[in-house]
Amino acid sequence: MNNVKKIKQACFLACLESFLLDKGIILEQECMIKVLLTKNLCTEEGVVFIGNEVEICKQFNIKCKEIPYEFPIKNQYTNGSLLIVTTIHQGHCFRFDHNPEEMKIVVMDPEIGSLQYLDQSFLENHGPKLFEIELMQKNEVNAIFPALATMSSEQRNEALGKLLERSWGVRNFEIDLYWKRATYFWIFIGASFSAYLLLFAKSDNSILQSHLPLLISCIGFIFSIAWYCVNRGSKYWQENWEAKITLIEEELDITLNNLQFKKEKNEADKKDFLGRRQFSVTRINSIVSIFICVIWAGIIIHHIPTACFSNIYYDRKVLLILAPTLIASIAILVQVDSIQKDLSHNFLL
Repeated sequence: MNNVKKIKQACFLACLESFLLDKGIILEQECMIKVLLTKNLCTEEGVVFIGNEVEICKQFNIKCKEIPYEFPIKNQYTNGSLLIVTTIHQGHCFRFDHNPEEMKIVVMDPEIGSLQYLDQSFLENHGPKLFEIELMQKNEVNAIFPALATMSSEQRNEALGKLLERSWGVRNFEIDLYWKRATYFWIFIGASFSAYLLLFAKSDNSILQSHLPLLISCIGFIFSIAWYCVNRGSKYWQENWEAKITLIEEELDITLNNLQFKKEKNEADKKDFLGRRQFSVTRINSIVSIFICVIWAGIIIHHIPTACFSNIYYDRKVLLILAPTLIASIAILVQVDSIQKDLSHNFLL
């Protein structure tokens, strides 16, 4: 349990800060006070108004409910999920830790910022009220965007709306880039095939037995393998933003991104070869790029003996063509998973 000392008179908020720290969320008492002041739920000193505990916790994505008092306190709350509000100093709050002895409990006291013992008799003389707290299920957004936890409900929804709009925009931008990149590679691969076929159209054996067909096929192979990797990279970033969209929409109780058109299938649908099917366009493109890579690899293998004449290890021209091709291919494949960016740090409100 993280021990937290209260600032001013914010003992209840200090307990919440301690609870959030245990969950890996940093939210200081000063920020809580600013949020609660806009809702008139606490004083400038951080004193919360009795009876508003549930509403106060809700502001910070914490689910809170009052439970009947009983002693000894159940061991299920040794995870720090129980707050004890007393009449000491008109509402002093403790955070339960564990039961060390039959008539005592150990609590985190924000007055001193550490653990201490409380006797059963002392506790019951000060009208204890027990509150069970837990993070709301939808807390992933706060973990990615901590600033949201300090906002009021209206500000939070407005910020999430802007984040959702921006996420859809970037996702659509990624799809647009995907097809632009595909067009770029189609042009270069098509040009490589055209140049290669043009050599055969001339029917000149001196050209066909030169290093030129091997060079063109190596260029085509490099563009094809790059196209395959770019296809997968584009798909990754598209799904990355779609995951963010789903996360934000779940927070706003919207299901547009996961909504799919469904229709009852019948025998006519199964025989309709021109009807709709749930094919993946990007997967088809990736399969085609692999197919093109295999074709170029076969062409390269076909021309190596012709270009070498004797032994590949003694033909410098062949080595000058194949060595850069091999190095470039390895470099492209190695780079596929080498760069990972956490967009949550660059995703500004």
